[in-house]
Amino acid sequence: MAHVEWSAGIDSVSGALSKPGKGSQHSCEKMLLGTHRVAPTENNKCNRLYLRKKVKRTTPVTPDEAAARLRFSTVAAMGSDGEAA
Repeated sequence: MAHVEWSAGIDSVSGALSKPGKGSQHSCEKMLLGTHRVAPTENNKCNRLYLRKKVKRTTPVTPDEAAARLRFSTVAAMGSDGEAA
């Protein structure tokens, strides 16, 4: 197993470190995902890095998903003050 050693001041990473682009000529085809496990253990090597291939959705968007997307975009447009932008 590989060992990742972070630069000084970086204890851990979590989340997408790079994502496949959407149509850009400089996009990568894989996502680099870092995780940090928080668990009571004596092992301090709790970081993991994963490469995930870009996938294309094969199922249609459901009505529930469409409603959730609309709600998300509406709330995001409101901003932090609760007023529409």
